[in-house]
This record gives sequence, C-alpha cells and structure tokens, in this order.
Amino acid sequence: FASLHVPLVMTRARKFRDDRSRRGKKEYKSIPTKIQKTRSLEYSASGESFNPESSIHDILSRMDEIHRPLKHQSTHFEISLFVFLLVHLVIQNYNIYRVNFYNYNFYLMFLTVIILSKRFLLKYLEQIRRDNPLYTSGPHIILNLIIIVVVTLNAVYLVTKLFVRHSFQNFMFLFYPWILSTVFITLWRRKKHHNPQEQSISKMFQRMVYSSLEYSYFTGFLPLKFLQHDYLYFDMIRCTLLVVFVLLNSFVMLFSQLLLTSFTELYIQSQVLGHWKPYKPTSGERCEIGEWRIKQIYAKGTIVRYKKKLYQAQGKENMSCPGSWAPCILYYLFKNPARTHTGLIAFQFLVATSQLCLLLNSNHWNVYGVMLLFNYYILFLCTNTRQQNIPLFPKSE
Repeated sequence: FASLHVPLVMTRARKFRDDRSRRGKKEYKSIPTKIQKTRSLEYSASGESFNPESSIHDILSRMDEIHRPLKHQSTHFEISLFVFLLVHLVIQNYNIYRVNFYNYNFYLMFLTVIILSKRFLLKYLEQIRRDNPLYTSGPHIILNLIIIVVVTLNAVYLVTKLFVRHSFQNFMFLFYPWILSTVFITLWRRKKHHNPQEQSISKMFQRMVYSSLEYSYFTGFLPLKFLQHDYLYFDMIRCTLLVVFVLLNSFVMLFSQLLLTSFTELYIQSQVLGHWKPYKPTSGERCEIGEWRIKQIYAKGTIVRYKKKLYQAQGKENMSCPGSWAPCILYYLFKNPARTHTGLIAFQFLVATSQLCLLLNSNHWNVYGVMLLFNYYILFLCTNTRQQNIPLFPKSE
C-alpha cells in the first residue's frame, strides 16, 4: 500500500506547495487550518478529497498499527528470555556456592550477562532503528558507538581477569562455542545449495538449535568449569539437571516464538517445498525415470533420480532437493499444524511435570520451585501461541 501511494502523495504534495506559493497571502489565509489527521487517505481520479498534509501521516500510522502487536510480542519475548537466562545463571551459582557469596565468580557472571544480552540488545536496536530512523543518524550514532565501546572494554577486562585467575585449559572453554560456530559456518558456505528458500529454512532451524545449546552452555556449564577453589563440594546431579532444563526450556521458547511470528510464512513454504521419500521400485515395475531438475515443480507421486538414488514426491507441490533434511522437518511439522502445536504443549507439560516430581522429592524446594514457575510461564506461552494461530490453521488437509 505504501509503495504504491507514497510517490503519488509526494508528487501531489509538491504540486500543492508550489501552487500555494504562487498564490497571494489572502488566498493562503483562505485555506482551512483545521486538518483532520485521523481521516484515512481518500484519493479519486478527480482528486477532490485528497489531503496531502495528512495522507503520509495516515499511511505510516496505519502501517504502525498493523505491526504494533507483533513488535510488542517480540519485545516481551526477548525480555522474558533474558530474565529466564539470568535467573537460571544465578540458580546455578547458588547450586555451586550456596550462600557463600565471597566465593562467587563475579567476573564470569558479568561476562555471561554481556554474552546473554547480545540477542536482546540486537533486537532492541533493530526495533529502534525501524521505529525511529532518526536514531540512526547524527549524535545517536555516536551514543551507540560509545555504548558498544564501553561494553567491549568491559568484556575485554573480564576476559583478562579470567585468563589470569584460571588455567589455560579452562580458559579456552570460553571460546569453544565461537570456534565451532566459525568452522560450521565455513563448511556451510562451501556446501552447494540449490534452493534459497531451503537454505534459509535450514539456517533458521540450525540457529534455533545452536542458540539453545549456547544458552545452556553459558548459563549452566561454564560455572562448573570456572570454579574459584578446588575444595568446593556441590551436588553435580542437580547442576547437570539445570543444564538439561535450560536446554529444553530455551528450545521450547524459541520454537514457540517462531510459530507465533512466522507461522503463515513457514506453512506456505512447507506446501511449496514439499518432501521427497526414498523409493524402491518393485521387480516387475518398468517406467522411465527422469533426473531431478532445479526450480521445477513436481506433483505428488512423481519419481525422480538424484545422485543415483530414486525419490518419490510426497507433497502436493515439490520443489525441494531430494534428500534434504530441512524441507522434510518443515513438511512434517506443518502437515498437521494443530498436531504440532499440541505436541509442543505436551512436551512442555512433561518437562514441567518432571520438575514438579523433583520438587516433591527433594529438599532443595526453593531451587526447583523457581525453575517450576518459569516452566509454567513457558507452558502459558505455548498455549497462547496455539490460541493465536488457530484461525490460521487450514480447514482441510
């Protein structure tokens, strides 16, 4: 809507301004000063109801109203995810050091907070840049650079302190996630991709899994490697359970948010990409089988040959590369969207039930109690996602 009407609005606004400047002061005073900014843009061939001073404002206001609920949901999710990780970071340190606060490794805690806030800060700056373009120019750029420099200097200082206080073997655990991600990205770029949609879906799934592993690594595993003393005694089972629960909870939260914000797009892509299944011909079957071609749509039941293997199309339309895992996962997830949402809720319910059992059979009820509250909140996120996506479910499969 904006791309079609904004150039027309700007052209007529310039014409209106030039005509007004050529008129006299008396004619300028005769123009009504009361402008109804709340009216929508009304344009006809004759241009009788055109209002150039309020049209652009109305277009931008309507676009902002359309995207406002989604932006608020994304902001609330990022805040809740950040708080979830911070609380579990504190719980893990409590599992190790209890109330001996002088033994807490605050250098590692503050560095972990900076690392975990990366996603939240990037999303926040992205929203500010989208909502207020003026914040990305002039003195606001200098302010953003100052914040980045201060955060970077603090991170360097904390890393230096950890390097001095701990062995090099334990110190390298800080960089293993980035080393592995760099190697993986390098191998991924060298791999040949036939379909850009398929490539974006693969990156989306991999990013979601990697983020879950990264959160559990920095929140639960690193505090176990950067111990302040060698004579500390703590319950290793309880610390390990926290790592597992952070991994499962963060994955459920990210997947639920993905369904909430990108359900329609993913459903359409699942219908377009389709899915291929390995095919084994019978002994008496004889038919001509062609080679799979890029950017060609295959109907359901079509048999193709790809890398000396036979595949049969399973979807109504099939454009994906045979043997790819991402379109297969996407196809089965959105083949029955209601079942996918119900399965996500059931999985989170099992996680919450397991924590409730641990709470009832453990003396450390305060630790599992706080974790259980977050599990109930995540369960609420899953049910809310399903409730909002119900109108988008296809009526028949």
